[in-house]
Order: sequence, then C-alpha cells, then structure tokens
Amino acid sequence: MVCDNVGLKEVVQVILLLGQTVGALIFTSVADKYGRKPVLVACNFLLGATGFGVAYAPNIYVMIAFRFLCGFFQQGATLVAVTLRMEFLTSKNRRVVIVLSGLFWTLTTVLFGLMAYFMRDQSWRMLQTAAALFTCNFILSALFLYESPRWLSANKKYAQTLEIIRKACQINKKDYQKVKAVYELHVIQPQEAKDLVVERNSILDIVRHRALFMTSVILCFIWMTNSLTYYGLFLTSSSLAGNRHLNFILIGLSGLPSDMLNMVLLAFFGRKPVIMGWLLTAGTGLLAATMFMAFGSSEASVILSVIFSCVGKLGIGASFSNMFMYTPELFPTNVRSAGLGVCAGVSRLGSMLSPYSQTLAEVALWGPGLIFSVMCFLSAILFTKLPETRGQPMPNTISDMKQRVASNYGNRNVDVLDYEAEILKPK
Repeated sequence: MVCDNVGLKEVVQVILLLGQTVGALIFTSVADKYGRKPVLVACNFLLGATGFGVAYAPNIYVMIAFRFLCGFFQQGATLVAVTLRMEFLTSKNRRVVIVLSGLFWTLTTVLFGLMAYFMRDQSWRMLQTAAALFTCNFILSALFLYESPRWLSANKKYAQTLEIIRKACQINKKDYQKVKAVYELHVIQPQEAKDLVVERNSILDIVRHRALFMTSVILCFIWMTNSLTYYGLFLTSSSLAGNRHLNFILIGLSGLPSDMLNMVLLAFFGRKPVIMGWLLTAGTGLLAATMFMAFGSSEASVILSVIFSCVGKLGIGASFSNMFMYTPELFPTNVRSAGLGVCAGVSRLGSMLSPYSQTLAEVALWGPGLIFSVMCFLSAILFTKLPETRGQPMPNTISDMKQRVASNYGNRNVDVLDYEAEILKPK
C-alpha cells in the first residue's frame, strides 16, 4: 500500500498509538462522569467497526484514519474495563484476577502469532478481519456486566448499588439484610450526615497538590518505560535470529512464567518489591542481551542474546501487567479512570517511539536494548518513592489519596467491599 513511500509504514503504527493517547485521556474522563459500563460497551462495539474499516481500507490514507479510530476506541474499552474490574474486587482478590488477566493477554498474543503464521499466505486483510471479529464480545458486556458499585456509591446512587449487592448476595448465598445494614451504616449514613455533595473531580485536582503531582509524574515515567520496552521488544523481534513468526510467539510465551510467578510473589510480598524486582529483571536481561549483540560474534552469542531478550520481555511484561493493578489502587474513585487514562496516555509516547526502535536496530543493533535497560533501572529507583497498596482499601476521595501518599503506607480502614467478609467471618 505504501510503494515508494516506505516511511508511511511507521506512520500507520504511530497514528494508532496517537489514537490510543487521545482515547486514554477522553474516554477515561467520560467514564468517571457518566459511568463505566456504557463507555465500555460503546467503545468495544466501535472498536470492532473501525477494525473492519482497517481491513477493507482502499488506500493507505483511509487506513491511517481507521487506525487512529482503532486506537481511540481501544483505549476506551481496555482502560475502562480495567477500572471496572478493579472496582468490583476486594483487596484480597485483585492479585488473582490481575494475574488471570495477564495470562489471557499472554495467550492472546501467542494466538495472534499463530494466526499470522497459518495465514501467512493470505492477504493481511484477512488477518485484520479475524482480529476484528473478537470484539463481538460487546454483546455479552451489554447483557451481563453491571455498573461499578464503587462509582455508583461515590455518586450517591444508593438504590442501584443495593440492587447489585442484592444480586451478588443471592448468587453467593449471603445474608442480604446483614450486608445492606453494613453498607447503610458505613457508606450511606456518614455521607448523608455530613450532607456531602457528589465530588466532581478532574485530573487537575490531583496535580494541584505537590505530593500527588510527583506521584503522578513518577507513575507516568514508569508507564512510558513499560510501554516503550514492551512494544519495542515485539517490534524488534524480527531482528532476532531465526523465523520471525517463531520469535514473535516465543517473545509472547516469555510472559507465561511471569504470570505464574506473579500469582506466588504477590501473595507473599507487596506490590512495590514485586514490580521493582521485575523492572530490575527486565533491565538486567536487556543489558545482557545488548552486550552479547554488541560484542559477540559466535552463534552462541546470537542464541544467548535471544534468551536474554526473552528474560527482558518476561520482566517488563510482568511489570506492565502489575501496573494495571497498582495504578488504580492509588487514585480515588471519581478520578480513578482518568488517572489511569493519563498514565496510559503518557505511556503511548513511549509506544510511538517503539516502531523506530527497529530502525535504530538496523543502524546500531545494541541501541534499543541499551535504552530500554537504562529506563528500566531508572524506573526501579523511582518506584521507591511510591506508597505500598497491598491489603489497603482503594481511596474514595482526594483526601484519602493524599493521606496515603503522605504516609507512604495508606489508610488501614476496612474496604467498603470487604464489609461483607468482616461481618460474616467466624468469630
């Protein structure tokens, strides 16, 4: 499609990432204002529609326009889904679900590599069409997903929250009246007694405070490191020795051990040491791979560079997956989706540079790995300034978030969604 305009090949990928940046900032803020479910369902449907548009674009310029829209709606679907998922979980269950989410991501990556391999003799349009078909799950989302009870409570929609709690109690065979009484005591009555108005926060409320602003800046840099390194490794996988389809699948499979290890590590250690450890693993693996590529000339050096690249991918994939759990745990309810959106949006700056990592690798094969490893080491150092969130309730207000950042330990009050477990556990 590009013929002599080879530079447009990278532009297609950059435009997709630009759409992701805009979508991350817009749809997450809309979800904080109007609710998680409607934004999620609408974005998922529109993602499928624009995916088909890419598949049947008549020329490169139409394709670029549809790629922008794909990125735009993809971030609305993905980030709002992350927020909704996290807000349905208690602190004890977030670890399990985020690991399962990482596992599904890994398996989907491998599936996509296999699809590309078996469809290698077909037009790329057929592969794009097959990928777009997966968005048909928007039908299930519309029928079976509930709105976030945390968002409903924060916006004083108590009746709708209680209806979701009633259904949950019915499914799990719990005493609805007991749970309702606790919810009224700890949520409704305090808000009504103080005559609290619904907080209409924006991300600007966070950056006005120095401690929260610095926390957001650190998070954004770590997200950008994860994004640049993760996608850069995928896009430079064709530069590795051997078959490009096999390398892509192996890079994807390298995330599988990290998913399993996360399940164990997060059960015994806090979020900070685990994520910092994975960043250091990524930096070390990529630095070793870079050294073998730069100074090795034997076949063994080539093989070792591939192995250590997979180690780097393992570390950065595990870190990236955990950031989707850690970041929402820091932001308060009415800016949680927007806060995640800002971090994801800024991370796309790294993603926009990732297509050019392959170009850099053609000039200096060791270049991308050196940049990735330095950023990973720096991110691990910066992470020491962030608070631990393990076993802590998600903050409901800006004040809760400020308190957590200031103390670097957080509020140890019982989480709203943990009340049921507290009153029903054996004495």
